[in-house]
Amino acid sequence: MENGHLPHYFIAVELSEGLKKWLALQQSKLQLTIGHNTYKSWTAEADFHITLAFLGALPAQQIEQLMTCMRKQESLLSDTVCIADLHFFGNATGPRVVWFGIAEEQKIMTFYSIVQKWLSNLKSPPINQSFQPHITIAKKCQKKWLTPLVLRKLDDHFSDCYSEHLKAICLYSIDMMSVPKYKCVYRLPLK
Repeated sequence: MENGHLPHYFIAVELSEGLKKWLALQQSKLQLTIGHNTYKSWTAEADFHITLAFLGALPAQQIEQLMTCMRKQESLLSDTVCIADLHFFGNATGPRVVWFGIAEEQKIMTFYSIVQKWLSNLKSPPINQSFQPHITIAKKCQKKWLTPLVLRKLDDHFSDCYSEHLKAICLYSIDMMSVPKYKCVYRLPLK
């Protein structure tokens, strides 16, 4: 326990170093196009992931239960997905979050369903929220910037795709004071 508070956790698809480097390059192109100060928070290269479930603060007993569910999981088959297309959550001219989508969402949804089964085994499972598979690039918009002209520039700069062979699902702990902010505390390899 840190300062009397329970650590926060989430479950996510782990990304390869190659994809993280590609995402960091895309992020740099975005920063050059819209300005670095447009967002308060830019995801660090080491922290890129595809969230499957945000768990929040959980006691050690529930984390142990969750890791037991993960250990008992029969082999999960790996798959390849295409990371493409820049998207936005929030305000139309100053979106709160900038993210990359996954072209084959159904492949990620399979993992999401399995994670929801694991969570249902906890004594007090986290609330099941709507789910949109994505990789966050930036968040906490500080100024309006999204105009039709900028959108055209973004379409020109972000038209390629990165194919990723998924290798693992991880249970991450969050330490907002560190870089990277996320630490894999349990890793479930995909076959």
